[in-house]
Amino acid sequence: MDTPQEPTVAMVGLTERERESAVAVASLAGVGVVPEGAAPDLVIAGEGAAQAPGSSAPRVSVGPSGQLRLPKDEAVLMRVLASLALRRAPGGLRLLVVAVIAFAIVGGWGWVERSYIYPYDYRSYIETSAAQQRLDPFLVAAVIKNESKFRSDAASDGGAVGLMQLMPQTAAWIAGRLGEPFTEDYLYDPALNIRYGAWYLAELLQEFRGNEILALAAYNAGRGNVRDWMERYRWTDAFDEIDAIPYPETRLYVRAVLEDRAQYKRLYEE
Repeated sequence: MDTPQEPTVAMVGLTERERESAVAVASLAGVGVVPEGAAPDLVIAGEGAAQAPGSSAPRVSVGPSGQLRLPKDEAVLMRVLASLALRRAPGGLRLLVVAVIAFAIVGGWGWVERSYIYPYDYRSYIETSAAQQRLDPFLVAAVIKNESKFRSDAASDGGAVGLMQLMPQTAAWIAGRLGEPFTEDYLYDPALNIRYGAWYLAELLQEFRGNEILALAAYNAGRGNVRDWMERYRWTDAFDEIDAIPYPETRLYVRAVLEDRAQYKRLYEE
């Protein structure tokens, strides 16, 4: 008996963000991703991507705002996708393939992004702590995404703990400033970790006069290093050259947090 082949999808002309979303859908549905030039069952194409010569696969285009643009006869496309899934997916995946692809098409990329690329877990804790510190909650969410990927049990090799990857000694200092008792185990509590992380981020923003690039660099590399860089390279509080940050990891971190903040704002701002 032949083993059923998994359905396949090719991605053409997508941006990095669009491709991440498409790969997430494909992975969840058990759909294989094949390179351009292969013979897929479905093509997901970026804005303005050319039709491959001789390609007969159903094609879904991604619009400039991330929405999916269906062929004129949406019902026909849905029947084709369902037929592909039922014919080629192993038994346990059949319903999942149909449901996920259909849901992604109906809901657009936004559902995939909110569920898998830009989650907003612990939203009430984030928004409460951000409001207390007069912070942008989407900035806090972006820091958590880059620090721990929203894993409350995250622990780094360097000793940082929890959602916002606080060092125990830093958290103990914060607790002292707040007049609260503290043990390292407290950092695994999402509400406390976010509250302390937001407090510390607000402290850094105040220290660096509201400069988000400098504050985020200090969150990642330490406030002492940032102060040294400011003195050595004669940076001012108006510093805005991310590429000038000496540590490659910190450059990538600052850029990623700011870019992710923009995506959280796009997806969740009401």
